[in-house]
Amino acid sequence: MNKEKTEIQINAERAIIKSQRKELWTKYVKAVKHYGLLDDGDVIALDIDGSSNAFLTAKLFHEMQMHGTNNFKVKYFLKDKSEETVKMAESLGIILEPDTSERAECNKTAGVESHDDVIASILSGMIYEGRVSSIMPRCTEEDGEVIRPLYLIRDEFIDKWAFSSGINAPRHIVSELIENTKKLVEGLKETNQFVESNIFRSMENVHVDTLIGYMRNGEKESFLDNY
Repeated sequence: MNKEKTEIQINAERAIIKSQRKELWTKYVKAVKHYGLLDDGDVIALDIDGSSNAFLTAKLFHEMQMHGTNNFKVKYFLKDKSEETVKMAESLGIILEPDTSERAECNKTAGVESHDDVIASILSGMIYEGRVSSIMPRCTEEDGEVIRPLYLIRDEFIDKWAFSSGINAPRHIVSELIENTKKLVEGLKETNQFVESNIFRSMENVHVDTLIGYMRNGEKESFLDNY
């Protein structure tokens, strides 16, 4: 027998599908389709770390399973074992796995990085590490394939969703470098309103012929190699 939905769950789902549809649901679906994040038969692991990012990702998965066309499963694992996180997950209708052994069945892991995190990662790499790179929408890491459903969703709309739904949860924790870069980007917006979109688009418009050097499969290459 299905449990009656809580007010928080109703508000959270309504915001995704109705009041914030353009900023949340539309952006999520665009990322899934454009970057090929989900395949039929996927079993995805999502860590519930107590952040609004993780809770939103879970609810987006719920909505796609109810209204979408992909045949996939999601297993939710408790990363932050605080009482508040457990209660919030329950209030949102998120069924947590009893133990981590179920993770072995998963072929993908969902990251919870936002569009702002992606933008900041691009700029911080240049400023602090002297490299050009980006958080990818999907990639293969040491523990397997990672997908990022919030890739096109802005921080401000995650905050708005959490507040309007009655979810008392912070955004997920990012590094100090990423946080500092976000503040830098906010300052740059005062003189260029397109700075964020331009930073993001720069990774889609790389002029390879003008690169002095680059990394390919872990090996450094020079423009002189093919001069």
